Amino acid sequence: MKHISSKKYAISLFEALQSTPTSEHAHLIASFIRLLAKHKMIGRVDKIITQLKLHMDKNAHIKTVQVSSAAPLDEKNKKNIISQLEKDLGCKIEIVELVKPDLIGGVMIAYDDVRIDGSIKKQLEVLSQQLHS
Repeated sequence: MKHISSKKYAISLFEALQSTPTSEHAHLIASFIRLLAKHKMIGRVDKIITQLKLHMDKNAHIKTVQVSSAAPLDEKNKKNIISQLEKDLGCKIEIVELVKPDLIGGVMIAYDDVRIDGSIKKQLEVLSQQLHS
């Protein structure tokens, strides 16, 4: 049997859900799980769900952004970050917040292949390099 990627399973499920009434979704998902079991693919459910979420977000023009900070962000800062990113990127933003005390302060923002390091730790590293050159 030809190998079918988790992404292809996820896209197929997404398209099937889009083309059926909500009242049929439970039956459709049960059938999908039976299909995965039949093809011994149940072990890939987590990967399929991850790919499904990515595809749904892409279809809804939502970008997931990882925001790391030394301490949990308050709601005002979260809203400011989301607002600025939505303005800059032209899409809805969903943030995943990580707390990394070693950053000392500031934030690191990561999405797609973009990394923005506005942490105090990074600023101190840059200052140290400048002082030693």
